[in-house]
Amino acid sequence: MRRVTLQFNLEDLAERDPQEMMMRELELFELVHILKQDKDEMAMIAKLKLKDDKTKIEDLLGDQLLEYQLLETDKDGVRTYFFRAKEQSEHDDLDSLLGFGGYLIEPFSIRDGKATITFLGNSAEIKNILRAIDSYKIRYKVLSLSDAKFSYDSPLSGLTEKQRRVIVSAFNSGYYEIPRRISSEELADKLDIRAPTLVLHRRKAEQRVLEKIING
Repeated sequence: MRRVTLQFNLEDLAERDPQEMMMRELELFELVHILKQDKDEMAMIAKLKLKDDKTKIEDLLGDQLLEYQLLETDKDGVRTYFFRAKEQSEHDDLDSLLGFGGYLIEPFSIRDGKATITFLGNSAEIKNILRAIDSYKIRYKVLSLSDAKFSYDSPLSGLTEKQRRVIVSAFNSGYYEIPRRISSEELADKLDIRAPTLVLHRRKAEQRVLEKIING
């Protein structure tokens, strides 16, 4: 798996898509943790501070927002929220980049007129994302491009790259939810591999993760 972190000027994003104008209303945005990410919706914990306290969150996100809840406010006025929002992959904007595969991960932040965005994916997915951005003619700076490392203590550390890709994609796509949001066949099609191959990688990954958790 590869990880790339990019930096954009907010003005450039706003010129590309009027929906990105909402970024201008943010003094600070910091992604804390992504709880769910698939083609239909994204759930996350994030910290933010608005330039104008009178601005409403629902006005910024419009029809993308499904649900939000204020969790806490610190002494500097930075608020921590739970957000659940629609994915907008059908539109020709930055959100559509995830249609090439891969995932949005931390660090993702907005501050001082800059947006820092990180994607995780295999080499082909990262290349497609970068090509798409280039085609949008949006200026950006590559802050880092490296292999994604998993700590020794992580249950994922003992998996092959293919096993990690399958089990992480299965989790993020809702395969383990009840009821399932995606079938093995649909997930295999999404990852562009044969269904029997996906099942084989998934079962081996599950066995190794459970073994590490139970014995570790």
